Amino acid sequence: MDSSTADTPITLHHRICPLCEACCGLTLKVQSGRVISIRGHEEDVFSAGYICPKGVALKDLHEDPDRLRTPLIKRDGRHVAATWDEAWAEIARRLPAVQAAHGRDAVGLVAGNPSSHKIGLMLYLGRLIKALGSRQIFTAATLDQMPRHLSSGLLFGQWMSVPVPDIERCDFLLVLGVQHYGSLNTWLVDLLNLLTGHLDEPGGAMFPKAAAFAVNTSHTASGQAGKGRGVALGRFHSRVSAAPELMGELPMGCLAEEMETPGAGQIKALITVATNPVLSAPNGPRLSAAFAKLDFMVSMDIYLNETTRHADVILPAPSPLEDLHYDVPYPQLSGRNHARYSPPVFAPAAEQPMEWETLLRLAAIASGQSTAPVDAGEMDDQLFAHDMQRRFGEHAPAVLAATQGLRGPERLLEVALRTGPYGDQFGLKPGGLTLAGVKARSAEGGIDLGPLQPRIPELLMTPSGKIEMAPPALLADLPRALADLQQPTPELVIIGRRDARSNNSWMHNLPTLAKGPFRCTALVHPADAGRLGLAEGSAVRISSHTAQGPQHIEAQVSLCSDMMPGVVSLPHGWGHDLPGTQLQLAAQRPGANLNALLDETQRDPLSGTAVLSGLAISMVAVSTG
Repeated sequence: MDSSTADTPITLHHRICPLCEACCGLTLKVQSGRVISIRGHEEDVFSAGYICPKGVALKDLHEDPDRLRTPLIKRDGRHVAATWDEAWAEIARRLPAVQAAHGRDAVGLVAGNPSSHKIGLMLYLGRLIKALGSRQIFTAATLDQMPRHLSSGLLFGQWMSVPVPDIERCDFLLVLGVQHYGSLNTWLVDLLNLLTGHLDEPGGAMFPKAAAFAVNTSHTASGQAGKGRGVALGRFHSRVSAAPELMGELPMGCLAEEMETPGAGQIKALITVATNPVLSAPNGPRLSAAFAKLDFMVSMDIYLNETTRHADVILPAPSPLEDLHYDVPYPQLSGRNHARYSPPVFAPAAEQPMEWETLLRLAAIASGQSTAPVDAGEMDDQLFAHDMQRRFGEHAPAVLAATQGLRGPERLLEVALRTGPYGDQFGLKPGGLTLAGVKARSAEGGIDLGPLQPRIPELLMTPSGKIEMAPPALLADLPRALADLQQPTPELVIIGRRDARSNNSWMHNLPTLAKGPFRCTALVHPADAGRLGLAEGSAVRISSHTAQGPQHIEAQVSLCSDMMPGVVSLPHGWGHDLPGTQLQLAAQRPGANLNALLDETQRDPLSGTAVLSGLAISMVAVSTG
């Protein structure tokens, strides 16, 4: 603390960390407009003071000089700073032209993992997707958790009816990998819990009851048998590989071929939202080459990274500390029921729109409503009024009056909380949750809504009103797995790994996380190292064979007796050595891009999820002299 701030008061701010599914509570100390410390919030009703290095690094993220604070437009092959008006004018000039020339499906959209951690993105991305009217929608779900959604949809009738371990009351936890069979193994885990009496029972796998936004809490009264239409699979298929859609999107592994392959529906323009698939998706080099040939590309992102370097326009977002926070999906996946809200710590720059406003401006252009500037607030008012009329009918005016003065995500959150399972139902249940009530408890660590409780049969949304234990689509895929058991075991396979100081590809530019030992190393068992003539720190060339031909990367060896012989581990999300980026710290120790080895055509046929682990490789020492 220097003399200029010695007498400046310190203020405390309580936040929910927006970086991963753990959603830990944080306490920030702020002085003179700067964060001076971040600690775990001891009174948080969910995380009880726990914090990981990534939460501490929110200060670095907020202050990162490489974080974009103004739009960029590519001119003569270089990104230059632009005003928001200039950025919108460029998009309005070029995006509708692609739609007019090539059709709605010629514009694709790719959304990354952070989209589900930001309330503005989560609640308004659908507005943009609807406005685009394109089938070419891709998200990180087919790199992450789509098999879980598939099994939940088929067995329980709703994609987000996800049974989670009741850790607090669990005596024994068995964790199984899914390998190349995400959908089958997720289904079989559900069956194992069901047949052993551990599904929907305390200490077993149970279903959260989220305070807001959960579809499976609003279709029937608690305790009554649920019933619904279930889910639909494969309502359309990808243009090139005929891969089935799931939850309205196509597999990420199909993205490159959809950009490369000529014909009706070829992707000619792309919008990316908080994503870096060049490093986070299989065969990033192929994606990078395809991005470079697009007619037009827009990216919503806070960095000029390995993917956004191809964008013609980059639209930055506020810092996480400049936005309100309420987790939309993750209370639906939580081991305890709770409601927690975070107000912004800092105000964004006057000219910086919130992400929901940016999405609405893009939606206005994509829908063809107007290429002239629109007022996102007025547009939101109109859409909200329309939605409330459709949902509440004659009661809509009362809902509009009760939410007057709120805007954007806060207004939607107010409705979701008040009509949710713990809500006050707009006065019909006095004492129930409201946005004001949840806000008032934020400094206390939120509202604890208790441990998980049995929810079957009321959460079921299957046509039969029962758990559908034997979905035909899953039964039909069993022979594929059985045939694989007869295949020889590769001599060497590679798997990924997670690290507490890393988060996919986008947090390697922060000093708090980048310091210390180099983490992008290939862990190798000493027996394999001896057989291959490798030692600690050896440089190796790792090779794979894919549908696109042989692929190679180079990495540094770390000996590890915890590894199974025959298995090498390398973390994903690295490879920060490509030209045209602005990640100064990450580029100093770029690491190797594991996903460059992977075959994007290898995916679970039911969920479309990419095979990211267990890939056969060869590995040889390389000379560093």
